[in-house]
Amino acid sequence: MIRIVILIYNHCIPGPEVRWVPEPSRPSDIPSLLFPAKLTSPPADAPSMKSPMNERLVAPCGINCAVCACYLARVNGTWEKGIKIPQCPGCLPRNKMCANLRKWCPKIGKGRIRFCHECADFPCSHLKGMDGRYRARYRTSPVENLERIRDRGMRSFLAWQRRKWRCQRCGGTISCHNGLCFSCDLKVLRKKKKKYSWDD
Repeated sequence: MIRIVILIYNHCIPGPEVRWVPEPSRPSDIPSLLFPAKLTSPPADAPSMKSPMNERLVAPCGINCAVCACYLARVNGTWEKGIKIPQCPGCLPRNKMCANLRKWCPKIGKGRIRFCHECADFPCSHLKGMDGRYRARYRTSPVENLERIRDRGMRSFLAWQRRKWRCQRCGGTISCHNGLCFSCDLKVLRKKKKKYSWDD
């Protein structure tokens, strides 16, 4: 009998954990709500905990899922360490294309463009609104990320992200959602009341 785990991810809502969901070659290859239960370990080329920057973790809207608290919680096993943060493998690996904008933009939702900067309306009103929130709350800018990708290329962007979000103490990754390293700041994270805020 084939066991199927049904997962409903909507903006990183907590749910049953899947250790790894591979990126499909096309949006239609893997149904968005059905994943094999036997996918329990990442492939050999999966991003590491220390340096998870990878092109497939950069969402169409410009958000780098590698510095998202939900992704870092997953790769660092925070649930097993008593820190209950929703876990997510990233927008593209879970076949969401972009959790923030896909419902507003058919080009993203149907996979017609890889990044928002490829659109003639870039940056659109929805992206500008999201950019304002991320700048104010999380000290990162999706629009700036997209402009860097467009003007300097993905390799340069990922190198910049590694420098920007690298923990100076242990070499781990700092989350854009709270400014904490998910490798060596776990004690602080465990006590933190607002886990998606730079300030308590």
